[in-house]
Amino acid sequence: MSKARVYEIAKELNVDSKLIIEKLKEMNVEVKNHMSSVTEEDTAKVKQAFQKPEKRAETSGSPWRFSSIYPQNQSLPTFCLC
Repeated sequence: MSKARVYEIAKELNVDSKLIIEKLKEMNVEVKNHMSSVTEEDTAKVKQAFQKPEKRAETSGSPWRFSSIYPQNQSLPTFCLC
């Protein structure tokens, strides 16, 4: 069972060590500084907490698309800024 240091986790996630420490304290994990060791289980929890959300696929029938307001075969309205 290996342990990782807080600074190593922060480097891997490309975030500041202070953010990792704050998150671990929220999770009731006892850490004091960037040199504190963290179990594999806690490391996995932190990594999941800092994981970026996946991008959602665009829906083709979105009512707010520009093309739904102005179909391809019509010209766009012109505005005069006189």
